[in-house]
Amino acid sequence: MLALVIALFLRTRSVAPEREARARLLRFRPADMLHPAVLPVASFMLVLAICYSGVLTYLQPYAAKAGPAGGASVFFLVYAVSMLLTPTIMGRLQDRRGDNVVIVIAVLAFAVGLALLGPAGSDALLIVAGVAMGLGFGSLLGALQAVAVSKVPMRRVGVAISTHYFMVDLGIGLGPVLLGLGLGVFGFDTMYLAPAGVALVSLGLYELVHGRHERACRRAGSEDSEGVAAVEEQFVMR
Repeated sequence: MLALVIALFLRTRSVAPEREARARLLRFRPADMLHPAVLPVASFMLVLAICYSGVLTYLQPYAAKAGPAGGASVFFLVYAVSMLLTPTIMGRLQDRRGDNVVIVIAVLAFAVGLALLGPAGSDALLIVAGVAMGLGFGSLLGALQAVAVSKVPMRRVGVAISTHYFMVDLGIGLGPVLLGLGLGVFGFDTMYLAPAGVALVSLGLYELVHGRHERACRRAGSEDSEGVAAVEEQFVMR
């Protein structure tokens, strides 16, 4: 509600669209919501969202069954605080060291948080899991959105973000169904340990859809910088 009130005071430059642009806005196309260049890396986000959906859906009944119901109440508060504090640090790290470092750290933290939920028998353990998952999944949301935006020209940024969050929502919608199929057979412990393993294995998907390209681009950029430095050094010597 506060966001809606603030939106009333926003002012943008009013530009009347051309006839062709106006006609395009009146018809819906899948390309207006999903960008093909973003779909590969968004598929990685889909897998992670499926893993995270088990926390949203099943944490409260699991905690009620296992005993630490108080920790379940605090879990999402701790998760939110951790998620709020980490993007600044991880964003700077991403700017300095690239996407791969941040994604690997975040996936490892996310997997640790899920793994801790499996044997969680105390409020303290649930809180530690919340901190780890806030660091992990919170960083992944921002870092992968930045990757998505980098895949498209500026005028298509909105579609890139739409593609990213479409996959997040799809994963959170599908996840409880998929995880619920195994819940009745394996129980809560394995139900949380399995997504932790899936999150780790999904790094292979990330390497395929973006990681190797990021590494190649940084290597090429480093070589270009070294070449420029060498030319500048020769110029100075002359």
